[in-house]
Amino acid sequence: MLRGLGGSWTNNGLAFTPNGRYVYFTLIPKRFGRGDPSLRLEQVSVATGRQQLLARGEQPAVSPNGAWLAYVSGEGRSATISVRNLASGATRSVNIWRLLGRNDILNASLAWLEDGTRLVVLEECCFSLDVATPRHPGPHGTSDSSNGDTLHLIAISVPTDGGLTARSIAPPGAMRMPETVGTEGARPDSLLTSSFAGHGDRAVVDRLVIGRSRATLTRLLTIAHAQVLGFDPSGQRLLYIVGHQPPGLWTASIENRHLSGARLLIPDSQLAAIAW
Repeated sequence: MLRGLGGSWTNNGLAFTPNGRYVYFTLIPKRFGRGDPSLRLEQVSVATGRQQLLARGEQPAVSPNGAWLAYVSGEGRSATISVRNLASGATRSVNIWRLLGRNDILNASLAWLEDGTRLVVLEECCFSLDVATPRHPGPHGTSDSSNGDTLHLIAISVPTDGGLTARSIAPPGAMRMPETVGTEGARPDSLLTSSFAGHGDRAVVDRLVIGRSRATLTRLLTIAHAQVLGFDPSGQRLLYIVGHQPPGLWTASIENRHLSGARLLIPDSQLAAIAW
């Protein structure tokens, strides 16, 4: 659980390393906005609490093997995705503006596929979803052209060396903008997503399978009066809350739908966030 770290911050895209030693998040110490030079991508040691500025950016996502940190670049207005080698600090980037149809990314969230070579980006402003795949080496990668659809699903790979590239994939027709996205450990080509259904009175969990040319969506679980906070690293369980004063913290097995949990007391929930 993170609390007050020197400024306003968001848990959208809150990310831990697989070994649980570090957590990454965006800190906004002055005023809100992606164009603000104060948009800071921070690393915090869970053991010592030591805080370090890594880059200007937001929406961090750590690869399943702990080797890469992906994030949306915060250096001015651009549709740029960056991937940092956590061992060396070397960073590669790709601009996906051709696929989005504009040179900015607003309120995005990122997730990795289990194989650790492909990255997924969801962009709320225009209801778009993006993944990345490298083909030709280069300092900033290359991008294929998009079909111009409103909802974008873009496949982006992260090779060990070379540049990043991006190409469009046809999204599911019933796809809704997810609130939470996670890796599904046993399925290398799929993600877990959660969103609100009905009048926002229940949470639904879906499996999003990324095919070669098209993606498919399958409903797995529905929980009434709940908000999903995240999925565990194995992709077998989810963490969610029910109620507000105080909230109930629960977990659920995605496959057999077994629910278990307990009340969680948080003195100031506006300054705290919870994640696996």
